[in-house]
Amino acid sequence: MKRLRLLAIVLLVAALASGCADDARYDEVARVASPDGMLEAVLAESSGGATTTFSYHVHVVASGGAVSGNPVAVLVGATRNAEAYGANLAWSAARRLEVRFLDARSTRRDDDALATLGHGVELALMPGVADATAPAGGMRYNLERAGTR
Repeated sequence: MKRLRLLAIVLLVAALASGCADDARYDEVARVASPDGMLEAVLAESSGGATTTFSYHVHVVASGGAVSGNPVAVLVGATRNAEAYGANLAWSAARRLEVRFLDARSTRRDDDALATLGHGVELALMPGVADATAPAGGMRYNLERAGTR
């Protein structure tokens, strides 16, 4: 009887955990071409639901390419101003990508993922850069509200 109860609890926890994983979304919210047009920086927003903050995943892909593999950087809770979540991508040179944001709970860059691109891309995470024009809320929400999705 105890084994059956333990099995029921394990199955319930597994079902709840898989249901929580289904709530996570990854939506492309920005794509910026490099100056030579060979590469694109892609920003994907994820939200695990109402009780978690946004995460932003930065990818670098061939022009027009699909996002795959590990992101070159992840910013958790990144903001562009006091009311706007997100980050801005900018190529300051043919192979220098800047990820500009005001603040973030945490940041992580993956230099191994960057090296596997084979294009000699330099990544600069740039906290402290405010974007006064960014609208309040998450980036996906604002794209939908503007009718661009």
